[in-house]
Amino acid sequence: MSSERIGLASYGVALIFLAISLILPAAQIIAWNEFPAALLVFLGVWMMVLAAIKLKYPQKYARSPFSTFGCGMLTTTVGSLWFLNIRGMPLVYSVAAIAALLGSLAIAAALKRG
Repeated sequence: MSSERIGLASYGVALIFLAISLILPAAQIIAWNEFPAALLVFLGVWMMVLAAIKLKYPQKYARSPFSTFGCGMLTTTVGSLWFLNIRGMPLVYSVAAIAALLGSLAIAAALKRG
């Protein structure tokens, strides 16, 4: 898959995620101040999907799938922590999210070396 096709697909997915993130507060499923956090979570998940696509279709001079997966995990975690902070969740949930991030990155690093 060429980088232009992946880029075009990413623009389309980003617009769909933007629409979904705008519909959620409009339907009163989440509050309006939670909209940016939800968008970050959605975009982070898409970056992790892009990492899987890059495994199948590697490109020269492009970011590695491991790097893309790490950025996706970081974006998803930041969005999740932001969402939990807005909801007033205790600090233990933030620690759990960070532990899940580090565990996922350790698994990805182990699979990269194996």
